[in-house]
Amino acid sequence: MPFPPGLPTVLVTYQAASPAGGGPAAGTVRFAPIAPVINLPDSGIAFTGSGTYRFDTEGRLVDADGNVGVRLLPCDIPGANPAEWVWLVTVNIVGAGPRSFYLRLSVHQTEVDLADVDQVDPTRAHYVVVPGPRGEQGLMGERGLKGDPGKDGSDATATPLGAAGAGPTIALCSDDPTTTDARTPLPHAATHGPGGSDPIDLSGLGATRIINATFQVEGEEGTVRHVLDGAANKIGFYGATPVVQQTVTGSWSDGTALASFFNALVALGLVADDTTA
Repeated sequence: MPFPPGLPTVLVTYQAASPAGGGPAAGTVRFAPIAPVINLPDSGIAFTGSGTYRFDTEGRLVDADGNVGVRLLPCDIPGANPAEWVWLVTVNIVGAGPRSFYLRLSVHQTEVDLADVDQVDPTRAHYVVVPGPRGEQGLMGERGLKGDPGKDGSDATATPLGAAGAGPTIALCSDDPTTTDARTPLPHAATHGPGGSDPIDLSGLGATRIINATFQVEGEEGTVRHVLDGAANKIGFYGATPVVQQTVTGSWSDGTALASFFNALVALGLVADDTTA
């Protein structure tokens, strides 16, 4: 069965003659890939097995149809699995012992003569093909011809722009709603304050010292939790009214100092007074 159209192949030729008398050689050449299966997804075919071919009456290697040479798959077809492999070639000529060697074919080759790669020195080990280093990148080709210009696009319809607006909140008169809708500036104090849409972050301002400012920590729905009044030098916790620094008085021996200390904590809001008399 011939290879599918478009699949790269390399024509392998070989001609042998007997060293005694010069007559054409008789025998066979066997080609076997070292990979058990070669999958070519783009062609939808998996290649497996090997092939054995004979010499004609002139000592030339011919294929099954009698054509001179045998077409083989290259070993570096893009997308093949495995990506790299080699052929094991076994030459068996009548009157001589069989010999084997490896052959690597490339998609960049069109024809290869086995006589140029045959390993014939019996004193040397079998030759194993090793791909050489990648060559340098070739020169850049000439620039291609300029393509035809594309088709003209359809004409755009521009929105008419009217005259100056009728009032301070309308910039332009036009059918475009983005120019006729009123634009009313929002007050900045509300948006930048606590709970606003754009509250000021003091750390983002790089502030390390705050003078005469009042800070309050609020809970849900604006409930004040804690207050720090820098201007009045007062503080209150847990909703207590801010007070100045408390002074503890009395005597510890009769309990008046302890009562004063407790009242100071209550005034700051740090404790709740649920005591009884």
